[in-house]
Amino acid sequence: MGRVRLAAESDLDQMAAIEAVSIPDGWSRKAFSDALKNDQALLMVLTQGEASGDLVPAKERSSGDFSAGQEETVLAYLLCYFAVDEGEIVSIACHPDARRQGCATELLTEFEKKARDLGLRGIFLEVRKSNVPAICLYERNGFASVGLRPRFYRHPVEDALLLRLDLPEEKEKPC
Repeated sequence: MGRVRLAAESDLDQMAAIEAVSIPDGWSRKAFSDALKNDQALLMVLTQGEASGDLVPAKERSSGDFSAGQEETVLAYLLCYFAVDEGEIVSIACHPDARRQGCATELLTEFEKKARDLGLRGIFLEVRKSNVPAICLYERNGFASVGLRPRFYRHPVEDALLLRLDLPEEKEKPC
């Protein structure tokens, strides 16, 4: 589908634009920039374009209009903060024209590999209780509900489900 890689400064404008249309009161460009410089943050993007093999030019996509003139278009991103052996996904979003096409699943799959490489054993995230498509996505990717955060979200006020993905240590296979 695309290429998953660590985010770069050149991705921040596109990420902020996706955030602005996806998450009310979401992260600003500056917040993403600060995360990019933080040793305890992992910021990944799924891109499409020349650098990732020009799989489907934006103007030929049936579902819409991606950023014209960009060599690489950010389709989705994920931001995780971590400490010791646990992480928290604080933001994940897909461009509206890239939704329901497997982008988030591909990004989560690559993120899980990177999280294991970092020695993380568990990943948390919050999701609006009413966001059934996202909850289903996370559950398909191994997350399980472990709690409820009352009135966690604003605009509108809503409870959040707390989800966790366990990343047990992989055991070496005998010869």
